[in-house]
Amino acid sequence: MNLVRFDQNTGFSGLQMKRGGTFYDYEDLSGGMKEQLSAAFRLSIAEILKEQHNGSLPLVFDDAFTNSDPRRIEMTKNMLFTAAENGLQIIILTCDPSIYDSYADSTLILT
Repeated sequence: MNLVRFDQNTGFSGLQMKRGGTFYDYEDLSGGMKEQLSAAFRLSIAEILKEQHNGSLPLVFDDAFTNSDPRRIEMTKNMLFTAAENGLQIIILTCDPSIYDSYADSTLILT
């Protein structure tokens, strides 16, 4: 059994991804896959906690997908849409907004 553990001093440990029948340690994943798995983990925790915050909880991703290729961005888009439909507020900060233009409800450009 694989468990994710949290230590207040060192953070989370034990996070793994299962593909097929094989488990991969977080440290062994590519940069883009780490980003996607981390986002999924954060969204899962927010989904659990949202009921303690009037059914909605904002999540801020600050250039969280810079290592993700276009195919992974599309998969991430689906994951973020599902989270938003379930009551989470998703805020993406980025220096390349064109990546997210196709599915942002609104965009604010800071200069």
